[in-house]
Amino acid sequence: MEATVNYYFPPTPSEYPGWTGNFYTVLFDNKTLLGISDDDLNRVKRFRNGLAYYGDCINDYDPFVSKCVSNRNIMIYGDAANPELALTEYTLVPTGPVVPTEQVPPNEHAWMVVFVGRLRKNPNMNATLSKSLGIDARPVSKYENDVQLVLKGKVVNGQAELNCPLKNFKGYEVWRRDAPGGDFSKVGVSIARYYTDTSELPDGVNSAQRTYIVRMITTDNVPVGLPSNEVTLVVFRAAVPS
Repeated sequence: MEATVNYYFPPTPSEYPGWTGNFYTVLFDNKTLLGISDDDLNRVKRFRNGLAYYGDCINDYDPFVSKCVSNRNIMIYGDAANPELALTEYTLVPTGPVVPTEQVPPNEHAWMVVFVGRLRKNPNMNATLSKSLGIDARPVSKYENDVQLVLKGKVVNGQAELNCPLKNFKGYEVWRRDAPGGDFSKVGVSIARYYTDTSELPDGVNSAQRTYIVRMITTDNVPVGLPSNEVTLVVFRAAVPS
């Protein structure tokens, strides 16, 4: 099995402004691929802008505050390094960054943790993209980006039976599309090479075309790598009511 997974998320507030700046940019560039809604994208943008504002304030005003403390002490006690100093310098207040127009709710990190978890499980996520987003710092397995999983399938007793080698992963997620041109939805997880889709057909429907893809999962159940090839099967009721 693959080694312990070590994912990355900003561990300190000081890293957050820079992290969210990169995260938003990469997310925006891949919003169509990942199916990101405008609401989620705008929420990330508001969070990025808020963190950038306070990050800029800290960067702009920290040196100013330190200089103020130094000049105040020189005004009171003098400057031991320059005993001939005639006057204490006044330091001008720096111009501050522009205040964002939209507010950010408290504890927005909690929402970000959930959102990042959703991204990691997105069927179009891969190791290169997750690293670009800043949500993954693991070594990349040779199976994760360049090698597409080979999925096979057949119909057994009217049900779809899938066949995909696990390689060095825990198992795979199963995603299914029920109508041509529709979206894939996750329908199950397999920790063995074979998986049988036992879901029932809708009432009044005796056969249906279903298309499947799978995604490998790591030891902590996070999907990685490219989706497999698509396999389309026609499933049916084993016994059709008379």
